[in-house]
Amino acid sequence: MPQNKPKIIFYCCEWNPYIAADNAGASELQYPASVKIVQLNCAGRITPGLILNAFENEYDGVLVGACGKGECHYVSGNETACEVIKETQELLKVSGINHQRLDFELFTEISGEYFVSVITQFYDRISQIGSLAEKEAA
Repeated sequence: MPQNKPKIIFYCCEWNPYIAADNAGASELQYPASVKIVQLNCAGRITPGLILNAFENEYDGVLVGACGKGECHYVSGNETACEVIKETQELLKVSGINHQRLDFELFTEISGEYFVSVITQFYDRISQIGSLAEKEAA
């Protein structure tokens, strides 16, 4: 039986992570087509509800991208996002969802190649874990 391509949502800050994604597009670099990019004003605006909503809407993985340490345009949004991710990973464990379906990445580079590398590695991990819908149906 062929495995479905994992659906991934990438919530990213409009600064470093989104610029890296934009640079990948401008350079015509390829990354999995099933990755949806959602730009946030700041990664610090991510909430557990937003993340859980993605899983409820059949996304297999959620990646959150923030600016690197000391590079946040809003001072500590990246630190806030990191805490939200840790808390939400604990909620996922309690809910029976593999916490590795949620990850957080600090973007200290804005190169398209770096973006593609991060996205591809996360995509590969979610591919190994498998579809969330299939796991729940089992």
